[in-house]
Amino acid sequence: MAKIEGSIYCEKCNSEIKWCYLVRQHLGSARILEVDTIPDDFILLSSNPTQKEVKVRCKKCDSLNKIRLLKE
Repeated sequence: MAKIEGSIYCEKCNSEIKWCYLVRQHLGSARILEVDTIPDDFILLSSNPTQKEVKVRCKKCDSLNKIRLLKE
């Protein structure tokens, strides 16, 4: 699977929030058997941040933050 990774800083406590989104691929793809590991300090997103706004909570202060990536 391909993945999109990034990080933002919490709006409240300014701590770094690392995130990752796994991009689904077609079954015919040669990469289907590859396994991507996600480090423990990353938040795995369930929604694609290039398609919509995604909200995540800061692990340090529990504040809600928004991730929104623009399509290129």
